[in-house]
Parts: sequence; structure tokens; C-alpha cells
Amino acid sequence: MSIFGSIASAIFGKKASGAPPLAPGAPGATAQSTTRAGGAQATGKAMTQAEVEAMIKKIADGHSVKLNWQKSIVDLMKLLKLDSSLTARRHLAQELGYKGSLDGSAEMNIWLHKAVMTKLAESGGVVPESLTQAGKLERKPFDKPDETRAFKNGKGKLEVVTVGDCTVGRGVFEPGWRWSEHVKSIVGTTSCQAAHTGYVLEGRMLVKMDDGAEVEYGPGDAFYMPSGHDAWVVGDKRCVLIDFTGMANYAKPV
Repeated sequence: MSIFGSIASAIFGKKASGAPPLAPGAPGATAQSTTRAGGAQATGKAMTQAEVEAMIKKIADGHSVKLNWQKSIVDLMKLLKLDSSLTARRHLAQELGYKGSLDGSAEMNIWLHKAVMTKLAESGGVVPESLTQAGKLERKPFDKPDETRAFKNGKGKLEVVTVGDCTVGRGVFEPGWRWSEHVKSIVGTTSCQAAHTGYVLEGRMLVKMDDGAEVEYGPGDAFYMPSGHDAWVVGDKRCVLIDFTGMANYAKPV
């Protein structure tokens, strides 16, 4: 179960996981299976944040130690008897789409508390399907990508899959491909502003930074390409590579 799913289950009950409730009278159906900790049915309809806070307060009222759960994500997780370590909060931040540094800073913790309370109210006690998959094994073949983005003039394509919280791209760059000629007009920046980390499967590519530094990559090379560069295929063979960090918005029209 995802970290957010554990938080929702601790407040709303087991049916916060997103599974449909059992029909009344069905084997295994109980009053608890569709009832929140606060005593109301978990319909999945949006609630106000005040309603969510009232439910959490009922839990807090029965807790011997007073915690600042209204403002602190750490105390909220402690109140719900969940792991509040930095590792757990990092996973929670990734699940909810935090884009800052996963350093446990006050900025990160404040964002997490606000995001959790907002998501709890929006979900009405039912964890979104996108979050129920967190923490599960996943497999996606590149021959059935989530998305395919074509480069200009038929000079290749980018196949994208998202597994867990990582967007992975397989780039196929045909001979003659050059970022400044076949991607620049799509994204509208003067040089490539994505930072790439990955592995070259076949072919060769030369990357030239805005400051003039150059590196050529070939089959078997792991690479890191900082933002602010041009790049082009070297030779008369296509270049194919896997990229783990720079493909979420690569060649995606703005």
C-alpha cells in the first residue's frame, strides 16, 4: 500500500484503499468496512478540509500525547501510528508529486502536510487509483509505450513509459538528427534544457554544451548530460538510448 493509502486507511478505515465496498448482506460485509473512523460512510465524495480535520481530531482526542498534527506532517503520521521517518516522507513526497529537494526541509514538510490534507478532502476517503499502485511491482514494455513523440522531418522518435514515479524514455535518433534542427522548434528553447542520465544501446551521439564543452557517447556508455546543450547523431547509423531523468517533457510541445 502507498504511504498516502496508509494515511487514508488510518483515518477512514480499510475501504480507503480504493476497492469497492461489499454489497450489504454479502459474505464478509461488515458495518466497519464502509464506515470512517468519524462514523460517516466513506462514499468517495469530496469533503471539506474542516470535515477531515474533525475526523482526525476524534483520533487525537483519544491519544494520550498531544501532537501538533494540524501543522506537522511528522506529528500527523505519528498520531496515525505510521512511520514518520525521512525515508517514509520521501516516498510520500514522490507519490504526491513534490518537485523540490527530498531533504526533509521545512519547505518539504509544510508542502507535504498541505498536500495530504488537500488530497484527503478531495478523495473523500477513497485513495485514487494512481496512488494505490505505489509500492507495487510494475513492468511496461517499450513496444507498447504510454506515449510516442515524433521528431521533426521523420528523424526519429521518443517512446515514453512511466513506472512508479519515474518517467523513462527510449530515444531513437536517425542519422542526420540534431537537437537544434529537429527538437528546438517543438520546445521553443535556445538549447536543450533537460538533464539526461542514461545508457547508450547503439550508435553514437555528440553533445555540445552551451559553454563549448563536448563529449561523444557510444554503445555501452552510461551518460550524464547537464541542461544547456545541443546534440547530434555521429555517423550514418541511428543512435538508440535509454534515459531515466530527462524525458518527462522532452520533445513535448509547450
